[in-house]
Amino acid sequence: AGPGVFGLAAKASAWASAAREEHRETCEKEECEAEGQARGARLALFGSELTILGLTADDARLLDERQLRQAFRLRSREQHPDVVAAGGSEEEVERAEANIRQLNEAYEAVRILL
Repeated sequence: AGPGVFGLAAKASAWASAAREEHRETCEKEECEAEGQARGARLALFGSELTILGLTADDARLLDERQLRQAFRLRSREQHPDVVAAGGSEEEVERAEANIRQLNEAYEAVRILL
């Protein structure tokens, strides 16, 4: 005697559930990849802003807000006028102030696109 009708039905149901789950994961992965490509294309138009933030166009494809914030904070620590003022000339401090303004503008422009 075989597994019976209910045993076959249970196996078929389990197989169908697994197939649906696999299909869902594939679709999510494809959607995720498509979303990443679209984000990368949008952000590629802001190449100078990405450069100011220390990012590349390849980085932009996988960029999320947390990574953007990390890049921004890293660059802020490097370029902040208070850091430069500790050992720099007045001209260097003025340059740092201009750089930090550019950094803030770049951050906001890229953040809006995410």
